[in-house]
Amino acid sequence: MSEERLSKILSVLFHPLLMPTYGLVIYFQIQQHMGIELIPRVRLMLLLFIFSMTFMIPLSLTLVMKKLRLISSLEMPTAKERIIPLFVTAIIFIITFYSLRPTGLLPDFQVFLLGTAVLVLIALLVSLFTKISIHMMGLGGVTGAIIAIGLVSSVPVIHFLNLSVLVSGLVGFSRLRLHAHKEFQIYLGYFIGVFVMSGLFLLL
Repeated sequence: MSEERLSKILSVLFHPLLMPTYGLVIYFQIQQHMGIELIPRVRLMLLLFIFSMTFMIPLSLTLVMKKLRLISSLEMPTAKERIIPLFVTAIIFIITFYSLRPTGLLPDFQVFLLGTAVLVLIALLVSLFTKISIHMMGLGGVTGAIIAIGLVSSVPVIHFLNLSVLVSGLVGFSRLRLHAHKEFQIYLGYFIGVFVMSGLFLLL
């Protein structure tokens, strides 16, 4: 398999819209270390809800935007093309956060969900001026959440952290290999994700 093909596969597998779903899967594992385990049916329902709200709906709306020629492709190669999709995605993430909040379930994941909405809004603001790696911002958010949970709890998160950093490195290389971003945009996206998400966890 060529490097370019592998880079495309990694970019799809770790698409920014999938970060809330992956984050929830990781959180379920962390909960087990805390001695908290939801019944399988509830976990499945929550997973389907998050996947539908944060991936399927934004993706469907993005496809509609492409059909209406509001964007040229799903890659959204220019910074300006990202503004409307990012705004819509931020609204959906905020709705998802407020929909989950009354349940009282997954308190730490609720913070993560709020953090993803904040990161999308930051990406929107940055896109008014320049392009930034949203892939790396999403992965940075996951990494930041894992770091913060490790700092404020006794849960061993080192294996989750190692996996997150490894995947982040591979995806960062993939985005560079596909010429989707410059190195500065990769690092900027990742470290904004890490510091904003970990800071939000530590503040809340």
